[in-house]
Amino acid sequence: MRVIITGGNGFIGCHLIRHLFSQGLDIKNLSRQEGYDLSDDCLQDVGSADAVIHLAAKTFVPDSRIDPKNLYKENFISTLNLLEHSRQKGIKKFVYLSSYVYGKPTYLPINEDHPLNINNPYGRSKLLCESLCKSYAEDFGMNIIIVRPFNVYGWGQDSRFLLPTIINQAMDIHSDKIMLHDLKPKRDFLYIKDLVIILDKILKEPSNQSPSVLNLGLGKSYSVKDIATKLLDVFNIQKNLIQKGSKRENEIDDCYADISYVKERFSWSPAFDIDEGLKDMYLSLGENQVNVSK
Repeated sequence: MRVIITGGNGFIGCHLIRHLFSQGLDIKNLSRQEGYDLSDDCLQDVGSADAVIHLAAKTFVPDSRIDPKNLYKENFISTLNLLEHSRQKGIKKFVYLSSYVYGKPTYLPINEDHPLNINNPYGRSKLLCESLCKSYAEDFGMNIIIVRPFNVYGWGQDSRFLLPTIINQAMDIHSDKIMLHDLKPKRDFLYIKDLVIILDKILKEPSNQSPSVLNLGLGKSYSVKDIATKLLDVFNIQKNLIQKGSKRENEIDDCYADISYVKERFSWSPAFDIDEGLKDMYLSLGENQVNVSK
């Protein structure tokens, strides 16, 4: 099985490629580090494959408000070019990695039919790309699956995200405290190894239910304070947690995924609860000697 993966040098891509290589799959990694910017010209020599997993995107939400034009342009054009390449080459399956796009929940847990109410340029760019994917599925009969992970964590994640921020401060020998903006918001945290397993199952599913949307999460929520406290326990470090800011405008107090559909369709459930995931991440940090600020 030959699979084209975009953004294979990113946080999720590195874990996914490592896993798929272990399964004996033939992987073509399209990333900037490999010289691919997903323009029409760079895709001309890529060739066909059995499937595409499109991970590449600008992903950090605060940056999306600073430079929205480039974010919309890069996320939309790269998706359009890859969809068109897949259509022309007759690629059988296209998996698009979207994001949390529901805004403030009107009910919990959040299923795939929940109203879409995202309020930042990053999330809006993802919805535009989802719409594009659905159009190609409906107009050209392409088998397209859209996955919406909630909050993914694991080793190798960008230092600006929550868990690396906590870990970097926990490991700082010059400070006895951890400063976080707001300790109260609760989120659904999915461990990277569980995400990789379900992406593998999606990739190999023989059926053609398209277009499909899947929520991916643990199905439970934990506050920022919960996560920081659990991480300090795992690292056996004692530090004070300090809330340095007030509640953000449009803050989401709580959200977690209804994963009943993906469980039923793919016979999948997360193997790692939050405590097991944090412990495994701690062990992985040592095994891989990865700086979490990568």
